[in-house]
Amino acid sequence: MTGVQTCALPIWTNNPFASTNWTMATILSALTPAGTYKTDLGVRDATTGGQLTLTTGTPTAGQYAVTTLGVYTFASADTTPKFISFTYTVAAGQSVQVTNKPMGAMPTFAAQLVNNQFGNNFKLKFPYCIATKLTLGSKNEDFTIPEFDFSAFSDPSGNLFYWDLDY
Repeated sequence: MTGVQTCALPIWTNNPFASTNWTMATILSALTPAGTYKTDLGVRDATTGGQLTLTTGTPTAGQYAVTTLGVYTFASADTTPKFISFTYTVAAGQSVQVTNKPMGAMPTFAAQLVNNQFGNNFKLKFPYCIATKLTLGSKNEDFTIPEFDFSAFSDPSGNLFYWDLDY
């Protein structure tokens, strides 16, 4: 079972978390339900809303690094709070796999649709998708109406999508 969580973490100058071993395991043990870190979904600056860049080396301002265990590292120059988004696994809840036969070779992407309502998370993950339509319809001097359609198909194991609930 996979859950999705976004946490607001205050990050101060000199990164006190590095000296106190404050990791995703600490965060996840406080969540309900508690879980184990799985994947990084990105980090945003809570003040500006700007996306930080993932790096594999030592982070500089505007960058972050994360290990497979969920240990996030930030530059000491980044002193504003951050929103950290990640997925995690839990023992309780439900996961459903829907299968279908493969459709053939095409350029593909994965789509994750997440909804949080009344404190419960619902996530659909489509491992293989193809874009069928992308338009940017506009109204003169008013607004743009983007439209993006895609079709999902099964992965090599025959799974069409994964459905995760954390309640």
